[in-house]
Amino acid sequence: MNRSGASGNSDGSSEKKLQVERYLHIYNLLKQKNTVLIGELSRTLHVSTNTIRRDLSSLEKQGLLKRTHGGAFFADSYMQSRSYEIRSQEGMSEKEKIGRLAASLVREGSTVIIDAGTTTRQLALYLRGAGSLTVLTNSLEIAEILSENANIIVILSGGILQVSSRHLIGMPAEQFFSQMRVDQLFTSANAISLEHGMLSSNLHIIPIKKKMLEAAREVVLIADSSKFDKTGIGCIAPLMSAHKLITDSRIEAQTASAIRAMGIEVLIAE
Repeated sequence: MNRSGASGNSDGSSEKKLQVERYLHIYNLLKQKNTVLIGELSRTLHVSTNTIRRDLSSLEKQGLLKRTHGGAFFADSYMQSRSYEIRSQEGMSEKEKIGRLAASLVREGSTVIIDAGTTTRQLALYLRGAGSLTVLTNSLEIAEILSENANIIVILSGGILQVSSRHLIGMPAEQFFSQMRVDQLFTSANAISLEHGMLSSNLHIIPIKKKMLEAAREVVLIADSSKFDKTGIGCIAPLMSAHKLITDSRIEAQTASAIRAMGIEVLIAE
């Protein structure tokens, strides 16, 4: 059963919601027009030009746009702009250790969701020799890896192919996972915050991840320690939605203690 943290200050929550709504408006407008002007955004969103400048600065730090004099132009998100091959090689040693430990938690005969991602890919690699298992995924690469094992039933969600990360997004994928009930979910996030939870810079995958969380009896969040130093544009879920966190030994002791205090089991992949 999923858990959620207590809500924060209502005024702060309202301001945060308005900020996210502005981010979404700017992001969608950039996708349509490739460029935006500060004055135009100020008039459309009914906020000051200084507020828009702060929004653009925040979005630029997240790799979603490039600022220019008087506006900004579209730049695909940081995670999408780099090739999948490059991302999959970053922090390889930590990801391999995390994947091996995650694989040890998978029970034979169970049904699990393995979310798309470069760290969950390592989990899939360690499951190639597993016994009877049913795996649901939105990742073409994970499905291909596990298809090598005749003992594993692989069910691939439908959806729109996001070429840069080789996974499926959109309403078909959301509907697929909304109908499922599984023993475990192994998921990841672009960023993890003690205050804001699991975060993503890819707005398209957030609804799918939410459906995955709802479908699982146990949620295992797998992420290397560098994820605690990054930010994301949107919240997937409170950190307390996870039952276990698997990370590497570089996580700060204070951070690990704070997560354990939330009732989340923290497993360190040595």
